[in-house]
Amino acid sequence: MVVLFVVANAGAVLCQISALIVLYSLLFVNKRLSTTLHQSIFLASIFVQIVNLFAFCKHTIIHSIRENRT
Repeated sequence: MVVLFVVANAGAVLCQISALIVLYSLLFVNKRLSTTLHQSIFLASIFVQIVNLFAFCKHTIIHSIRENRT
């Protein structure tokens, strides 16, 4: 069951990262914002998603270990 939760969250995060990549590429069409701003927004969004993925995996694994001990 733990594997299912981890895989589901990983899939959701990968979909969000894919959407961010598409959004990032669409932002290049609009040249009003600077390239540096685009890159910083993109990298910050990716970083938040990666931290979310690792935090969820860590929480799920720790919760599973605690359940198995009892």
